[in-house]
Amino acid sequence: MVLQNITDYCKSRSLYYCFLAMAALVMAMQVFALPNMSRTKVDILNSGAVQKFLPYMQDKPGPGATGFTYSLSLYYSNVSFQQTEYQIVPGGCVRRITVNNRNVPFHSDNICDPRPASYWIPYSTPVYIDLARYLKDGRNTVQIQTIKSEFNIGPVILYDSTRLSKWIGLCMAAAVCIALILIVERQTGERLSGYIISGGFLVYLSRFSQTSVSQYSMDLPGHLYYITYIADQWQVPKPYWGYSFYHPPLYYALEALVLHFSNWFRSFDVVSCLQLFSLCCFITFIVCAALTLHRLIRIRLAYYTALIFLVFYPSGIMFAARLDSNLLFYACYSACLYFVVCWLQENKNRDFGLALAMLGLALATRANALILLPLMLLSCLYYWLKLGWPASIAHATVVRAGLIIVCLGIAAGIGRIEYYHITESRHEPFLVGNINVLSRALILNESLDTLLLPNIPLYIQHPLWNVWNDVNGRQYFWNSMIKSSFTGEYNWDSLDAKELAGAMGNIMLAIIIYIMDAYLLHRRVLRSSPEWWLCLVSLMIPIGALMEHRWLYPFACSEDFRYIYPAIASFCGLFGLSIERHLSEWRPFRTWLGVGLCLAFAFCSVRFYML
Repeated sequence: MVLQNITDYCKSRSLYYCFLAMAALVMAMQVFALPNMSRTKVDILNSGAVQKFLPYMQDKPGPGATGFTYSLSLYYSNVSFQQTEYQIVPGGCVRRITVNNRNVPFHSDNICDPRPASYWIPYSTPVYIDLARYLKDGRNTVQIQTIKSEFNIGPVILYDSTRLSKWIGLCMAAAVCIALILIVERQTGERLSGYIISGGFLVYLSRFSQTSVSQYSMDLPGHLYYITYIADQWQVPKPYWGYSFYHPPLYYALEALVLHFSNWFRSFDVVSCLQLFSLCCFITFIVCAALTLHRLIRIRLAYYTALIFLVFYPSGIMFAARLDSNLLFYACYSACLYFVVCWLQENKNRDFGLALAMLGLALATRANALILLPLMLLSCLYYWLKLGWPASIAHATVVRAGLIIVCLGIAAGIGRIEYYHITESRHEPFLVGNINVLSRALILNESLDTLLLPNIPLYIQHPLWNVWNDVNGRQYFWNSMIKSSFTGEYNWDSLDAKELAGAMGNIMLAIIIYIMDAYLLHRRVLRSSPEWWLCLVSLMIPIGALMEHRWLYPFACSEDFRYIYPAIASFCGLFGLSIERHLSEWRPFRTWLGVGLCLAFAFCSVRFYML
């Protein structure tokens, strides 16, 4: 039955050929592309936990040296066109590189930033090295001496594109773009949506290829520890055994399978495969959100404008390939919202059951998924008031299966924490299980004024947000939430970055005013619009939940927008519906003003991350 459904869905020969091309390229990558990485047991940073599969050794002070020596074990086979280029961040801190005790020359600016990783990761200049001349058949030892304990190294995907492995990688990216276009076309009946999403995918992939393995994730060691523990032990750890272990296990279990898959092929860089899985989750979020917008916004110009805003939103580009369970949560949230919209519009039990299934998977991925519960309850209330509650829903097999998945998701998320609360008298909160180790410098003042009211002068004067600095407005919830949705909690010292961040902040403020103006002009129509109310409610519920989270846990990181990032799709819905209303009543100036604001915002966003 499942195979028949897949066959029915893939009736187009083009889609078949696309999937076959992907399989062929994977095999070609296996033969020609990346060098086999050794899978010796290693330590991840200072966690003290023995890991497998990852090719990074714990930093050790060299004898008589003032810095640190990092060891990377590579297994190299003498096959032509293998990937041998790597990037090292921060490059200015590197002092010596040896391969099998042979010195490797490299160029460095010798500027080593003494601040923590959250400051230098976004803008540090990497060192690029090609080890082809220094590697021998079999096992090789690469040693890198630095004067900084925080250090990242990873393969470069698009660097030196003359090699065959790079062309294979580019062909794989092209095959993915074609598949996205064909899949979106089958669902929407038009291709332009697919082109926009494919363009976003290429931007995400380009950004991923230019960043190091940590990719703005200060919690990277905790996430890797969780993944490798499951891969090594084939069991889920207790919530209090590690920094990130309190999270529900679904994402980490799937990443453990990806880890074993990449280890089995041995031609693929392990950490890059883990990040690519996160990228696949994010693309799934984008596709589901696009399909939702397509159902809510009927005029194509308004829909395309909202879609461009969604696809090229700045923090999406930044975090698309981040190692974090939030990425799978985004996909499940977006799919749940899409099936809710389908259910409300078409009254099919199948859509309601699928929405429940996505809710269950979200609960098994992240505690953030609790924000979906009030949305589902309100949707059921609206359905009952509008059409009544048909008895057939309770007897539908797909609905029963969805309810079972919801129960399993609750057990894997909240139930897992509560089980150890009862059996082992552990009392860590399931929302922030590592709150006891958070820095005291992150604590905020508990004030209703800073929680409910924005500070517009600070918003305009300081375009960048920082979790450690009150000057940038971190005490104000609305300032922090909006600014963190652009660039996260990281500092950017580049003057161009500050100017672009300021431009994005001002354009966002203009878009918010634009939506409010549209509502005031067309409030009689919009008040009776189910699409408008769905977008508004699905936006305000996550924002309200984030407010409550910040009140319960008054830390600067508690107001980060990435916890409710899927709400950006609802904001895009409000933006698109505002443009649609202006178009319907023939207000060309306001219509093209909205389109111009969107294009300017998307340009600044892409330019910011292409600096």
